[in-house]
Amino acid sequence: MIVGGSFSRRWVVAIALVCLVGVTAAVLAIVLSPGGGGKSAVSPEMERSLVMKLAAMKSRAASGPQQRNAMLLRLQPFARALHVKPAQLEQMVALEALVLKAREEKAQASEPAMLNITHTLPLSMSSTPAPASRGPLGQVEDVSFLNPKHGFLVSFSSTELNTGTALIEASRDGGANWATVWSRAHTRLSWIGFADARHGFATGIASPSASTERPLLLSSSDGGRSWRAVTPSLPASPHGSWTMTTARGSWPGELQFLSGRVGFAEPNPDNVWDLSGPPILRTGDGGRHWTVVSTPGVTFTAVDFLDSERGFATGLLRGRRARSCGSGVFSTADSGRHWRLLSGSCRSYPLASIDALNAGSIFAGGGRPYDSGAEFEELIGTSDGGKSWRSLSRGSAGNPIVTLRFFDTRHGLAASGGCHGGANGPCGGQVLVTSDGGRSWKTTAVTAGQIDLAGTNDAWVAPPCQDTCDVIFRSHDRGRSWQPVARPENDGLGSVQAVGTALLLTSSAGTFRSTDDGKTWRPFTAPTPPGAGVDTEQPVVAVPGLVASLSGTARVSVSRDGGQSWHATVLPVSKGNGLAAVVFADSLHGLAAEEGSNCLFTGELDASRLFATSDGGKSWQTLPTPNLEIEQLAAVPGLFVAIGGGAVCGQPLIGISRDGGRSWTLRSLPKNASCSPRVAAPETVWLSCGDYLLTSSDGGSSWNRLVKRHLSLTSAVPTPGNAGWLVRQVWGAGDSSIATLWRSGDGGRTWVEHWPALPIVGTSDKR
Repeated sequence: MIVGGSFSRRWVVAIALVCLVGVTAAVLAIVLSPGGGGKSAVSPEMERSLVMKLAAMKSRAASGPQQRNAMLLRLQPFARALHVKPAQLEQMVALEALVLKAREEKAQASEPAMLNITHTLPLSMSSTPAPASRGPLGQVEDVSFLNPKHGFLVSFSSTELNTGTALIEASRDGGANWATVWSRAHTRLSWIGFADARHGFATGIASPSASTERPLLLSSSDGGRSWRAVTPSLPASPHGSWTMTTARGSWPGELQFLSGRVGFAEPNPDNVWDLSGPPILRTGDGGRHWTVVSTPGVTFTAVDFLDSERGFATGLLRGRRARSCGSGVFSTADSGRHWRLLSGSCRSYPLASIDALNAGSIFAGGGRPYDSGAEFEELIGTSDGGKSWRSLSRGSAGNPIVTLRFFDTRHGLAASGGCHGGANGPCGGQVLVTSDGGRSWKTTAVTAGQIDLAGTNDAWVAPPCQDTCDVIFRSHDRGRSWQPVARPENDGLGSVQAVGTALLLTSSAGTFRSTDDGKTWRPFTAPTPPGAGVDTEQPVVAVPGLVASLSGTARVSVSRDGGQSWHATVLPVSKGNGLAAVVFADSLHGLAAEEGSNCLFTGELDASRLFATSDGGKSWQTLPTPNLEIEQLAAVPGLFVAIGGGAVCGQPLIGISRDGGRSWTLRSLPKNASCSPRVAAPETVWLSCGDYLLTSSDGGSSWNRLVKRHLSLTSAVPTPGNAGWLVRQVWGAGDSSIATLWRSGDGGRTWVEHWPALPIVGTSDKR
């Protein structure tokens, strides 16, 4: 009904929306009919999705003749897929863009009011110097020990190759103290190893200019005291260049020198999953010249030698032989010039790692990588020199075994891997430990790009650089426990949170717990439910003694005794959805939120359903669905806080509930803000938003906005007594940065830098 001859704005938008949807449908029917432009080659659902995505793209593009021509050019491949002309597709997209615009205007008209920010105040920070340290200086790429005490590492002082400096550092006390023995600017080293106590080698890439890269090899004949450099002569690369400037790039992946003259270079184990992978190379003159190790119909993936003549390799077979033997183990008796297949080792899946302990005991590992659709890892072994092989272990929860290092026939280490595409690789995987000859494995919290054994019990791990290169790990008990090694400024801090009266601090060196307001810290590992797979989220330590864990199957597992026993519940989420977040206000009351979506390409909100428990996770009840796609949750008794999105793209919202999640007061956050919530009893709420901190002491009714240039917040948490902690990224030259910990005693107005006394080798005990 129209009253007074006028429409409200909401009714105008709603009618326009209905009309535009109808027009778009009519145009689609005409254009895609047999007589109106041809039959579409895709399903209606795919066609609709494509048009909406293109409409979202058009709505963000500028208008004008040049922009229109550019748009028509971009539409050509999509038009061919739909069997329409670009101009017709442009008309469809334009109409859909109007629909999206109308939906957004409708959503904006009903968007919650902005957060009530009453004051904008400066945030003051006082720096303190890092404790003295003689730990590794740079980002560690690889480590090699001649014996448990004497070792070397290669590191890098910046993430920018053309401005950074490569280092070789040495230790004579088991890694507690390190000293630089070689350095060069515009260089990056990625591997170091020794053939014997005298002959050492290091490899990497030299880049004297932004457009010039060349392979580099260093050698030492005096036990690592001095090093000389050469540019190795390499055969033609199958990929056009050997100097891909990625972490542990194609020159080299990993090397093995048998003497001061004979050595082999093998590809990074994450890059060996097809027949076009990098080849294995051989040198006979100390690394000056290299040739491809080849045998007809085989692409080698890994190599290991017993002495200068006898060795073993894993490889993928090509052609007819691959029909009956996809991959296998090969042996040589003439330093790699000729190879023969050990027929009993044939497997249908790729083998990518090998460790030959002696002439009889040989282990080989492999499996299928994550992008195969059926990833698994498997270890095979022989005790008779390769005459017969047996499967020792197989698992389906992880990626293939790409690295093997055995102390003896019973005790060994392995690393999983297998992601090798785009930004996903190369990537090292979790370190696995066995004490029964590979029949069973225990997963550790350490990831490995490189593993080095030193003696009968000691091992070193250099994690993959996309995680961090600043912290390495050592073990004195064959991998059962690991101790981080780093400088205080290289701890790689991630986030800080409060659990009751305790603090939890995550870092590249692990997670640490403090119960005395940050004075002392101990290693902490959150328990995980039995059978937790790769799709399981990191456990949430909700309150002391209570741990919650989510999985991609919409299952929430809760332990009320610190992980000794678990209760799992599969919540009734919509088909295809999982759970986005879980939180507990106390040992009994908690919320779990379903995944949702805010606007995406449809311009509509897919709100998160909520589930509540009042018995510590034993049972869950469905609550009314808030008008919010929930991404994060925080809680204390009597107060729940949610962060997520609404119907307007790029408009984040905060929700406050005081009745256990049954009803919510929603407010809009600044446009495109990325904020994380933390709460403290009774009414304190903090939002860390990158470049500023929002604080409320009245449960979210009013807020202070605390700002500082280049604040770069990672996380911030309030604690009782008007105190709080935060982790901040501090940027240096180039794009290098360190994460530092800060403490406030006045509600977040002023902060003092705090260097946590983490139990890390290479840090000073004097704080």
